Amino acid sequence: PTPLPLQVPSRPNPNPHPQIINPPFAAAQARFVVIGSDGLWDQLSPAEAVSLASHFSSRGADYAAEELVEAALGRWRRVGRFHDDITAVVVKLPAPRASA
Repeated sequence: PTPLPLQVPSRPNPNPHPQIINPPFAAAQARFVVIGSDGLWDQLSPAEAVSLASHFSSRGADYAAEELVEAALGRWRRVGRFHDDITAVVVKLPAPRASA
């Protein structure tokens, strides 16, 4: 799967407003959506998140999300003692219907 482009903030800044974008993608090819907090995206690139979620999605969306959090947490631990809050949600999308 091709990772979707994400907006990256220009500087760290607590902001209560989420960044929302509507990137163009082929919906027929999308198998899942990865939603995450900055604690996830500060440590994993979109391509890495898609790769991990794809690898673990056969075991369920919850399991894939847990693995994303564990991967980010492992990287946070390597760079220092403290880490940001990490949230990940993997939403499996229904298979597209065949056209008649």
